[in-house]
Amino acid sequence: MNKLAVYPIAVAFAILFVTNRSEAQFNVKINVLNGSSTTTCTDPIGPPEPQWSVNIDNNGWVTYPINGLCYTNFPNEQFNQTYACLTDIPPFIQVCFRAFENDASLLSPCTPVYSCQTELCINVPVPPMGTVPFTITLPVGGPSGGSVDMNIVTSGVPGGINDQLCNAIPLGTLQTGLAVGFPDTSIFNNFCATN
Repeated sequence: MNKLAVYPIAVAFAILFVTNRSEAQFNVKINVLNGSSTTTCTDPIGPPEPQWSVNIDNNGWVTYPINGLCYTNFPNEQFNQTYACLTDIPPFIQVCFRAFENDASLLSPCTPVYSCQTELCINVPVPPMGTVPFTITLPVGGPSGGSVDMNIVTSGVPGGINDQLCNAIPLGTLQTGLAVGFPDTSIFNNFCATN
């Protein structure tokens, strides 16, 4: 085989390797599985229209369930975040749930109007790995009530052992024969790698 035929294969392999290595090591997802709500509110026109919404990590409210062309159906993956290092994953993610009577305008039917709103936020622990279900239930006696079933899914390599750069620190120009820090007392480490 001549050298010119090997060159494109080697370049393609190198590009594939670099592309795969640039992906994050850990992933956290939160899925909205199902839910329901009730309201004590009355509607001047027609019956009450109880709706509910979820806000994860303060990324904005998503309203459920689907109503015609408006809002979102479940199950729905509402949160998906990747992290380069295990130490970057927060210990908790805030999840908020609210139930309300939706008095949407005829001029803007897909913009919810929140009447008799009841809201509850909780800090959901991020599991080290795997899927953990959880439920948020609003306290009884509020103007609206309800609950939502969700799960949090963490995936990746436990302990960060896949040799990607994590928390890299620029060293500047190194001089021959001089050491940079001490492994037992300095900030220089490779805890996120095996090499």
